[in-house]
Amino acid sequence: MSLEENVKDVWAKVTNVASTAAEKTKDVAVVAIDKGKELAGTAAEKTKEVAGTVVDKTKEVTHRADTKADETPPPAIDGSAGSE
Repeated sequence: MSLEENVKDVWAKVTNVASTAAEKTKDVAVVAIDKGKELAGTAAEKTKEVAGTVVDKTKEVTHRADTKADETPPPAIDGSAGSE
């Protein structure tokens, strides 16, 4: 085998390995992107759930505060005020 044939053979092997590595990298990248999308979707759903709970609790607390504000305390019974 001549030097030229050896170089061509080695080059073919190198390019084959590089091509295989590129394909594997692409496959891994696709899986990583899909997993990232899945995690982002899950995080978004959890954020919506928490935000909904916060809104509900805020409404509940606000309603309680409004109810308490509407209640007028009974007049103070004081022997000195307006007594005859």
